[in-house]
Amino acid sequence: MNDLDLKALWQTPPEEERPAIDPEVIESRAADFERTVRRRNALEWVASAIVIVLFGRDAINASTTAELMGNWLVVAAAIGVALYLYLKGRLSVEIDPTSDTRTYVEAHARALDAQARLLASVPLWYLGPLSVGMIVLMVGRMPTDGRPMIVWSVVVSLIVLVFAGIWWLNHRGARKLRDEAAALRAELDSL
Repeated sequence: MNDLDLKALWQTPPEEERPAIDPEVIESRAADFERTVRRRNALEWVASAIVIVLFGRDAINASTTAELMGNWLVVAAAIGVALYLYLKGRLSVEIDPTSDTRTYVEAHARALDAQARLLASVPLWYLGPLSVGMIVLMVGRMPTDGRPMIVWSVVVSLIVLVFAGIWWLNHRGARKLRDEAAALRAELDSL
């Protein structure tokens, strides 16, 4: 080996090391994710309770059968949403503290996938039941006595926009969670 070879060897950048998964970072991310899921569930349960109280009160004071039925359907949907979220929306990741990093990362990726499936199915268990009640309710409130329909139309449009926004946010959230789970698995595969 001559001086030029040594100089070239010295100036050659070192090969990049494989990315190592830092267990503390994964543990921190998992704890943050668990807190986020708990907070989301609590907010949804509070919102369900508010919906049950308000729409239950409106059902008692309803002036038409459609309003009565629509309000009770929304109450039933809110109860169903809260129950579904309780049964399917909670994290149930139990990991042996002595597990290796791979096991822990795989469990976290499965938890991300489970929440992604929950968010992706929001049209079925959340929006669907609530929209049935809202449709019946809004049909019951539709002006039929010659009053202008502009206010009713604006309210219906706002409800549709809110439901579309809820779908979009949950769809986007599901995609992000799936991407994060895939990235974790790719990191595992690279080790």
